[in-house]
Amino acid sequence: MFLLLAPLAVQAAEPPAHIKPEPITVDNPADLEDLNALRAVIAEISQSVTACMDAGGNPQDCQCQNYNNIKNFNVLYLQTLAAHPEWEGKIVFQNSVSEDGYAMGISTSFAGLQSQYEANHLLKCP
Repeated sequence: MFLLLAPLAVQAAEPPAHIKPEPITVDNPADLEDLNALRAVIAEISQSVTACMDAGGNPQDCQCQNYNNIKNFNVLYLQTLAAHPEWEGKIVFQNSVSEDGYAMGISTSFAGLQSQYEANHLLKCP
């Protein structure tokens, strides 16, 4: 089952109190490009699955309608980890500026993305 992940705040369950992963701050343009490509496919899937469900579709059918995008996420996730193995299981943080010009931060939990990647393999589509 594909979880609906918000593109700007992807989080996994809270780790045990004794394990607090230090976020990795990314500011290198090539790294940001990799991170933003992953976020873009997550946003596309989330918007499409949500629209389908809002129109009365059931979760599995809506996810299966997005199966190619989900496969793209899986490939992109593995490619991103291959390029950035230090991101595995970490929170990756990026400073950004909103459309209104306000400073903001964007975090992506790679532990959460790993869970999503694993869950995607359980999805059964015709």
